[in-house]
Amino acid sequence: MGTRHQQMIRILDTLETNGWRRAAVLRDCDHWADEVWELRSVHPPVGTKAWMVFLIDPEWTGYRAKGEGVIAVAADTARRKEPTGWLVQIRRKEPTGWLVQIPLGRRWERGLLDIMEALQTTRAAKLQIAQEASKQVTLGLIPPRAAKSRNRRSL
Repeated sequence: MGTRHQQMIRILDTLETNGWRRAAVLRDCDHWADEVWELRSVHPPVGTKAWMVFLIDPEWTGYRAKGEGVIAVAADTARRKEPTGWLVQIRRKEPTGWLVQIPLGRRWERGLLDIMEALQTTRAAKLQIAQEASKQVTLGLIPPRAAKSRNRRSL
């Protein structure tokens, strides 16, 4: 399984290998998150944002040192302000609001592929939206200012 620190290093290495960099680390989180990483894409569309959250076991009681009680990691393209029922998915394999999440138990590394695939798919979809908007501007179908604001809303 490895230590939490080793898991974080492996996750970060995998993200960087796949064109994501950790832009910020938020450590002063809600009771359900140990740490939140803000990610930025270094591949087109450059600057695409995603978030990775290290989720704490909701049944944890008492004092908890940083890194203790983390049982899952979740990724999404929207910053979450609440856990959105993530425990349900871990225990019952039902979907939650997260783009993807994996438990950090034995064989946790198998889930890294799922995280990368979900983030790559999202980034590719945003690239396609940006390219379509650019094509419409080139063809004169929409003015450049409207395309720029439409592109920002979709990212």
